[in-house]
Amino acid sequence: MLLVTGLGRKKIPRIDRQTRIVTTMQEKYLKKVCNIFFYLSQSFQIKKMNDRIIRLFVIALAVICAYVAYEYLMKRVVLHELCLVDTNDCAWLQYWSYQNTVLVDMQPTGYSIFFDGQTAFTFGVQLSREYICQPVKDSDGKEINYDPAYEVNIVTGIPTGVKCILSRANLLDFYQKNNVQPQNIYVRTDLSKFDVRAIINKLQDVGIINLSTVKNI
Repeated sequence: MLLVTGLGRKKIPRIDRQTRIVTTMQEKYLKKVCNIFFYLSQSFQIKKMNDRIIRLFVIALAVICAYVAYEYLMKRVVLHELCLVDTNDCAWLQYWSYQNTVLVDMQPTGYSIFFDGQTAFTFGVQLSREYICQPVKDSDGKEINYDPAYEVNIVTGIPTGVKCILSRANLLDFYQKNNVQPQNIYVRTDLSKFDVRAIINKLQDVGIINLSTVKNI
């Protein structure tokens, strides 16, 4: 149909078959492009989600590894042996050692042991009866105090009597004059059986004293 204007007749553009094919191809192409962008966006979202899952998995794995390392390696192998955890069955030995003599403070029992190279003595143990040790003056006229202590057989661990020996304060003064600093040993053991003999043997095992020089063994 023709439209009539004052300038004459003009035809309405006609969409022929070839134009329809081109338009259809453009629509298909546009749909493919849109689909590609859609899939890319979905893949990106999935990748972000996967990244989050991977991060959570890595964090969880790190926590598990840290727990296993602490519980089965650090705690049992290191901290447990050093008596830094589960200290109910641990003995702490603080000692001063000089020329095959040693003064030991034993915790948690609270008593002290002195080994003079031949015999072991214990301080801080309730004596069977009251003993009094008289002080002795040195060459300078200074009084040296002595304290009663059980003499202990280092083979059997049985007390053999009470003797007056240098007081613990004087023994410490002796070690300090020889620039001896206190050292520590931590032993995991049955405290009810960790007696003087066990302590002396432990000191021998770690090389602090040498029992081969003792005459009566």
